[in-house]
Amino acid sequence: MICSNCGKEVNELSKFCTFCGTPTAAPQTETAPAQEVVAPQPQPTLNPVTPAQAVPQNQEAATPVQAMGGSTVLLGAAETASAASTTLLNSTANVAPTPMGSANGTQPVAPAQLKKKKKKKGKAGLIIVLVLLLLVVGGGCAFIFMQMNQPVNKIETALSSGDLDAAIALFDEIENDEDLEAVTGQALTYAESVKNDYLNEVEGMDYANAYAILTKLSSGILAENAEVTEMIALVDRINISRAAFSSAEKFKDAGRYADAINEYNNVIEEDSAYYQLAQAALTETIDIFRTDALDSAKAYAEAGDYIAAKTVLNEALQVLTNDSSLLSELNVVEAYIQDESITTYLDSINSAIAEGRYADAFDNMETALDDFPDNADLLTLKVTLENSYKEAQMAALNELYIAGDIDAALLLLADMQTYLPDDSEIPSLITQYESYKPTALSALTIYEENCHYAEYTMGVTLTDTYENIHTDAISLTLSHSGNGELVFLNNDKFNRFSGVLAYEYCSNTRGSGHIEVYADDELIYTSPTIDDSTKAFGFEAILPASCHKLKLRWVADNGEYTNLVLANAQVYNR
Repeated sequence: MICSNCGKEVNELSKFCTFCGTPTAAPQTETAPAQEVVAPQPQPTLNPVTPAQAVPQNQEAATPVQAMGGSTVLLGAAETASAASTTLLNSTANVAPTPMGSANGTQPVAPAQLKKKKKKKGKAGLIIVLVLLLLVVGGGCAFIFMQMNQPVNKIETALSSGDLDAAIALFDEIENDEDLEAVTGQALTYAESVKNDYLNEVEGMDYANAYAILTKLSSGILAENAEVTEMIALVDRINISRAAFSSAEKFKDAGRYADAINEYNNVIEEDSAYYQLAQAALTETIDIFRTDALDSAKAYAEAGDYIAAKTVLNEALQVLTNDSSLLSELNVVEAYIQDESITTYLDSINSAIAEGRYADAFDNMETALDDFPDNADLLTLKVTLENSYKEAQMAALNELYIAGDIDAALLLLADMQTYLPDDSEIPSLITQYESYKPTALSALTIYEENCHYAEYTMGVTLTDTYENIHTDAISLTLSHSGNGELVFLNNDKFNRFSGVLAYEYCSNTRGSGHIEVYADDELIYTSPTIDDSTKAFGFEAILPASCHKLKLRWVADNGEYTNLVLANAQVYNR
């Protein structure tokens, strides 16, 4: 018979095409007409009839042919055989022996003939069952073969065998969302198994393999999938964690306990295979490290090297932050260091004071108070230092005042203000000594001038007869018996007037003369008479407490021309 769908030849008894599965119009097997079975005469020694020997022709032929389909056909055949056996047994039990030539006119059948016919019919039924079974098995195999060749099933097979490249290649053949969802689920299951194999250290699944597989899935079948992305991140974290554990073990074996502690702390709780091991090893290593640090610090302290002991403890606390045992020992060591350091500072400061090295004393005091700002002994010595320094500097200041070195006195006061910033007396002293600084006489206002055979010139550079050069000087010239006067306004501001008097070099002058200084018309200074043979000399005139006008008068002592030089003329307070 030819299949109406695919055109292949199929068995006439088949209800479905074994190639494409299309239903066929196979005719039903005709049932042979019923024929009465006449039982043979009973014999005394006749054995019980078996079901195979006693099945009537009409019963065998009447077995219905079921639709194709594996267990359905086999079940139908078995049920039919069972029904036939039951019928035969019942008929044998109820039929009485009938003598040959009975009234019904039916000819008895010989046992040999009956047996032969039964055997023929049974063989035909068996053939039909076998053919049907083969058809069912063939159809099932074809169906399974077709299913196995679907891309989804091929991908599942490839993933099961670990052939990831084949699975990714087949992924492009997926054509619908349902299959895509199925493949995604298969890939996620596979990725989960890879991750778990790595976490559980299954042989052959190291970090490189797990990472390579998961990243390949992430770039292919599971592109942009958050679950596989997290798996990759987890595998990375676990890899770092296990590397830390390995390093920690090596550091511990090498006695590098600080490094081992740091690495054990990098083992994460997600790494269930090593986290508890790391925690136990960490506790043990910390105990060893702490004990070593305390023993070493104690040895240094007993040797008097408290600085070294402090260094050891501080380094240990960088690893074991806030460790109570280390902090307690550090406090003890620092107390020793403080006592020792304070004693050293006190000795050095006292020595500097005794030797007048006040700069060194203040520097040491500043450093000491930076380290120990609240130490009572240092604070007491600081007061002593300041008093001693001020007393010595005031004596030096007075000497400079007497010497008239006001500039040096001001520098000294500036130093005093640096070391004694809270002393209120020093600013007033600076103001006072600023007033002592000399002011050029030419800076005062000229109130009046009177000249009789005399002249003056301000702010010139002159050379005296001994070839000394005088800058910003006043030239005072005289002829005959002349004289000149310059009156300046002092307004009670200055109490001193000073200058240098010399004789100007000039080829036509041979006269002599002198100068006079008046405070409000009171003569307070008269210079010696000088001529071209007189060397330059300095002078100072003390003004009364109240001096409104300062008058300078130069006078000729003979009738010859006289040229005087008044250099460095200045007023000031002292």
